[in-house]
Amino acid sequence: MRSGRGYVMVALMTLLMAGTGSAALALSAGPSTGSSSVAAGEVVHHVRQAGPAGVQGVNAPDTGEVIPAGMLAAGAPSPLPPQVIHVSNAWQTSDGAQLVVVYAGGAGDNATNGRFVIVRQSEPAGTQTVNVVDVPATGPVSIINAPTAVTDPTQAELPYRTVAGALGVLRLGDDTATTG
Repeated sequence: MRSGRGYVMVALMTLLMAGTGSAALALSAGPSTGSSSVAAGEVVHHVRQAGPAGVQGVNAPDTGEVIPAGMLAAGAPSPLPPQVIHVSNAWQTSDGAQLVVVYAGGAGDNATNGRFVIVRQSEPAGTQTVNVVDVPATGPVSIINAPTAVTDPTQAELPYRTVAGALGVLRLGDDTATTG
Protein backbone atom coordinates (compact mmCIF):
# COMPACT_ATOMS: atom_id res chain seq x y z
CA MET A 1 0.00 0.00 0.00
CA ARG A 2 1.31 3.42 -0.88
CA SER A 3 1.54 5.92 1.92
CA GLY A 4 -0.82 8.39 0.21
CA ARG A 5 -3.57 5.78 0.19
CA GLY A 6 -3.13 5.61 3.96
CA TYR A 7 -3.83 9.34 4.18
CA VAL A 8 -7.05 8.88 2.20
CA MET A 9 -8.10 5.97 4.40
CA VAL A 10 -7.45 7.98 7.58
CA ALA A 11 -9.61 10.79 6.18
CA LEU A 12 -12.38 8.43 5.16
CA MET A 13 -12.30 6.55 8.44
CA THR A 14 -12.53 9.88 10.28
CA LEU A 15 -15.55 10.70 8.10
CA LEU A 16 -17.15 7.38 9.04
CA MET A 17 -16.35 7.50 12.73
CA ALA A 18 -17.69 11.03 13.07
CA GLY A 19 -21.11 9.88 11.90
CA THR A 20 -23.70 11.87 10.02
CA GLY A 21 -26.44 12.22 12.63
CA SER A 22 -28.05 15.50 13.54
CA ALA A 23 -24.86 16.91 15.06
CA ALA A 24 -22.22 18.76 13.09
CA LEU A 25 -19.71 16.56 11.32
CA ALA A 26 -16.08 17.41 12.08
CA LEU A 27 -13.62 16.19 9.48
CA SER A 28 -9.89 15.94 9.85
CA ALA A 29 -7.26 13.61 8.58
CA GLY A 30 -3.76 12.28 9.05
CA PRO A 31 -1.10 14.94 9.14
CA SER A 32 -3.33 17.92 8.55
CA THR A 33 -2.96 21.63 8.34
CA GLY A 34 -6.48 22.01 9.68
CA SER A 35 -9.98 20.64 9.72
CA SER A 36 -13.39 21.80 8.71
CA SER A 37 -16.88 21.40 10.09
CA VAL A 38 -19.85 20.55 7.94
CA ALA A 39 -23.43 20.58 9.15
CA ALA A 40 -25.18 17.25 8.79
CA GLY A 41 -27.08 17.00 5.55
CA GLU A 42 -24.71 19.26 3.61
CA VAL A 43 -24.21 18.10 0.04
CA VAL A 44 -20.44 18.62 -0.15
CA HIS A 45 -18.06 17.49 2.61
CA HIS A 46 -14.42 18.55 2.37
CA VAL A 47 -11.42 16.82 3.89
CA ARG A 48 -8.11 18.58 3.33
CA GLN A 49 -5.00 16.47 3.58
CA ALA A 50 -1.43 17.62 3.76
CA GLY A 51 1.33 15.08 3.52
CA PRO A 52 5.03 15.12 2.91
CA ALA A 53 6.15 16.26 -0.54
CA GLY A 54 6.15 13.39 -3.02
CA VAL A 55 3.57 11.29 -1.17
CA GLN A 56 1.76 9.06 -3.63
CA GLY A 57 -2.04 9.02 -3.46
CA VAL A 58 -4.92 6.91 -4.74
CA ASN A 59 -3.85 5.41 -8.08
CA ALA A 60 -1.18 8.10 -8.20
CA PRO A 61 1.46 7.96 -10.87
CA ASP A 62 5.15 8.47 -10.30
CA THR A 63 5.96 12.15 -9.83
CA GLY A 64 5.09 14.12 -12.94
CA GLU A 65 3.48 11.24 -14.84
CA VAL A 66 0.64 12.22 -17.16
CA ILE A 67 -2.40 9.91 -17.12
CA PRO A 68 -4.79 10.31 -20.04
CA ALA A 69 -8.38 10.90 -18.95
CA GLY A 70 -10.41 7.72 -18.87
CA MET A 71 -12.48 5.24 -16.94
CA LEU A 72 -10.80 2.86 -14.52
CA ALA A 73 -11.18 -0.79 -15.45
CA ALA A 74 -14.41 -2.41 -14.31
CA GLY A 75 -13.83 -4.14 -10.99
CA ALA A 76 -10.66 -2.14 -10.24
CA PRO A 77 -10.14 -2.11 -6.47
CA SER A 78 -11.29 0.99 -4.64
CA PRO A 79 -9.69 2.34 -1.46
CA LEU A 80 -13.11 3.59 -0.35
CA PRO A 81 -15.05 1.54 2.21
CA PRO A 82 -18.66 0.56 1.43
CA GLN A 83 -19.83 2.71 4.35
CA VAL A 84 -18.82 5.74 2.25
CA ILE A 85 -19.75 4.61 -1.29
CA HIS A 86 -20.85 1.54 -3.20
CA VAL A 87 -18.75 2.18 -6.31
CA SER A 88 -20.43 1.82 -9.71
CA ASN A 89 -17.45 3.06 -11.72
CA ALA A 90 -14.55 5.52 -11.61
CA TRP A 91 -12.69 8.01 -13.83
CA GLN A 92 -9.19 9.46 -13.51
CA THR A 93 -6.78 11.86 -15.14
CA SER A 94 -3.49 13.61 -14.36
CA ASP A 95 -1.65 16.39 -16.11
CA GLY A 96 1.52 15.52 -14.19
CA ALA A 97 0.87 18.09 -11.48
CA GLN A 98 -2.77 17.44 -10.55
CA LEU A 99 -4.23 13.94 -10.19
CA VAL A 100 -8.02 13.63 -10.07
CA VAL A 101 -9.90 10.37 -9.42
CA VAL A 102 -13.71 10.40 -9.29
CA TYR A 103 -15.64 7.44 -7.89
CA ALA A 104 -19.38 7.27 -8.70
CA GLY A 105 -22.02 5.09 -7.06
CA GLY A 106 -24.50 4.99 -4.22
CA ALA A 107 -24.10 6.59 -0.82
CA GLY A 108 -22.95 3.98 1.67
CA ASP A 109 -25.01 5.53 4.44
CA ASN A 110 -28.22 6.13 2.44
CA ALA A 111 -29.06 3.94 -0.57
CA THR A 112 -31.57 6.50 -1.88
CA ASN A 113 -28.75 8.96 -2.70
CA GLY A 114 -26.19 8.90 -5.47
CA ARG A 115 -22.66 9.84 -4.48
CA PHE A 116 -19.41 10.99 -6.03
CA VAL A 117 -16.13 10.85 -4.11
CA ILE A 118 -13.53 13.13 -5.69
CA VAL A 119 -9.88 12.56 -4.75
CA ARG A 120 -7.45 15.26 -5.83
CA GLN A 121 -3.71 15.27 -5.35
CA SER A 122 -1.52 18.28 -6.04
CA GLU A 123 2.00 17.05 -6.59
CA PRO A 124 3.63 20.52 -6.37
CA ALA A 125 1.83 21.43 -3.13
CA GLY A 126 2.04 17.97 -1.59
CA THR A 127 -1.66 18.13 -0.69
CA GLN A 128 -4.59 15.85 -1.22
CA THR A 129 -8.31 16.55 -0.89
CA VAL A 130 -11.26 14.19 -0.68
CA ASN A 131 -14.65 15.73 -1.51
CA VAL A 132 -17.99 13.98 -1.29
CA VAL A 133 -20.85 15.20 -3.50
CA ASP A 134 -24.26 13.68 -2.82
CA VAL A 135 -27.01 13.55 -5.42
CA PRO A 136 -30.19 13.32 -3.32
CA ALA A 137 -33.03 10.91 -4.08
CA THR A 138 -31.55 9.47 -7.28
CA GLY A 139 -30.20 6.12 -6.18
CA PRO A 140 -26.73 5.14 -7.41
CA VAL A 141 -25.10 7.15 -10.20
CA SER A 142 -22.67 6.05 -12.93
CA ILE A 143 -20.29 8.15 -15.01
CA ILE A 144 -21.13 7.88 -18.74
CA ASN A 145 -19.45 9.22 -21.89
CA ALA A 146 -16.60 10.56 -19.77
CA PRO A 147 -14.15 12.88 -21.48
CA THR A 148 -10.92 11.36 -22.74
CA ALA A 149 -9.24 14.66 -23.61
CA VAL A 150 -8.90 16.96 -20.60
CA THR A 151 -6.55 19.94 -20.53
CA ASP A 152 -7.31 20.95 -16.94
CA PRO A 153 -8.19 18.07 -14.57
CA THR A 154 -9.64 20.49 -12.02
CA GLN A 155 -12.29 21.83 -14.45
CA ALA A 156 -13.58 18.68 -16.16
CA GLU A 157 -17.28 17.97 -16.50
CA LEU A 158 -18.43 14.37 -16.17
CA PRO A 159 -21.81 13.28 -17.52
CA TYR A 160 -23.65 10.74 -15.38
CA ARG A 161 -26.81 8.65 -15.32
CA THR A 162 -28.94 7.82 -12.30
CA VAL A 163 -30.29 4.33 -11.69
CA ALA A 164 -33.69 5.58 -12.98
CA GLY A 165 -32.09 6.79 -16.23
CA ALA A 166 -32.04 10.55 -15.56
CA LEU A 167 -28.98 12.34 -16.93
CA GLY A 168 -26.79 14.84 -15.13
CA VAL A 169 -23.39 16.53 -15.03
CA LEU A 170 -20.75 16.60 -12.26
CA ARG A 171 -18.67 19.79 -12.53
CA LEU A 172 -15.23 19.43 -11.01
CA GLY A 173 -14.63 23.19 -11.09
CA ASP A 174 -17.00 23.71 -8.17
CA ASP A 175 -17.93 20.14 -7.16
CA THR A 176 -21.57 20.41 -8.05
CA ALA A 177 -23.88 17.83 -9.57
CA THR A 178 -26.96 18.78 -11.56
CA THR A 179 -29.54 16.19 -12.62
CA GLY A 180 -32.17 16.74 -15.29
